[in-house]
Amino acid sequence: MAGLPKPKPTMPESSFFVLHLKNHHDTGIVYTIALNPTGTLLASGSKDHQVRIWRLSDRRTIAILKHTTSVYCVTFSTDGRHILSGEDFKISKWAVPLLENLSKDQASDV
Repeated sequence: MAGLPKPKPTMPESSFFVLHLKNHHDTGIVYTIALNPTGTLLASGSKDHQVRIWRLSDRRTIAILKHTTSVYCVTFSTDGRHILSGEDFKISKWAVPLLENLSKDQASDV
């Protein structure tokens, strides 16, 4: 469409958080992310053999789930109570920590 200005790219605040996940650990490579059904938690899986569960309200890690190899896929169950994560030839099921049982001190800045 001639005459119309080109739209300027914008980056919503939530995109900054996802970009920050590149610092997952020493490798900086995040392969997968998933949002829980209520939109309050994000899980990320990476080359550092970890799934991190992030509380979006304060952008802190509330749990780290250890794997033996890189994590290539992660998803929340439909009820949000479990995470399924996949590494080479293995799928693991994890209980999601209840937010009401976590204090601010139990979360870590990352």
